[in-house]
Amino acid sequence: MAPKTGAPQGKMKKKIQVAVTKAVEKKKTCCPLPNLALSTPGRSLAPGRHRKKHATRSVKAGLHFPIGQIERYLKEGRYYQCIGSGAPVYLAAVLEYLTAKVLELVGQAAKDSKKIRIIPRHVMLDVMRDEELNKMLAGITIAHGGVLPNIHESLFGDGTVEDATNLPAEDAPKSPEKITESP
Repeated sequence: MAPKTGAPQGKMKKKIQVAVTKAVEKKKTCCPLPNLALSTPGRSLAPGRHRKKHATRSVKAGLHFPIGQIERYLKEGRYYQCIGSGAPVYLAAVLEYLTAKVLELVGQAAKDSKKIRIIPRHVMLDVMRDEELNKMLAGITIAHGGVLPNIHESLFGDGTVEDATNLPAEDAPKSPEKITESP
């Protein structure tokens, strides 16, 4: 339905025209040669048309891991004849999650040990301390990771006073080979 009076419609139309002319003038002063500045060599675009920037699948999915490379590796590996379009996206998301989790734990361990550089020892310790990561990475060996600090319970003994009295005296020789008399 049209308004009953023509006055408000005319005022609105005038405001729109003023806004459009200001925008056009601003655009002219901003970029004096729009066709040359916005076009690519060898291709001509219509005046005022911009090239749309290509967005990768990683950007569209909001991931940092490269979906295209993961898809290529899946195809080159010949894991299956036909690979769906969602498989590399899902795999990239899982790999990114696992990497973020490991780096978070390892970075905290490096910070706790007052180090600024992550070393394989930090990775090994935190992977073995985390229950889920330890289960997933149970059969692996991390190079230069060392071993977990562990003392078997049978070596501790009962911890009673009787165990302490059965220890050898400090001045007693430890082995028969070391008994020598000084001249």
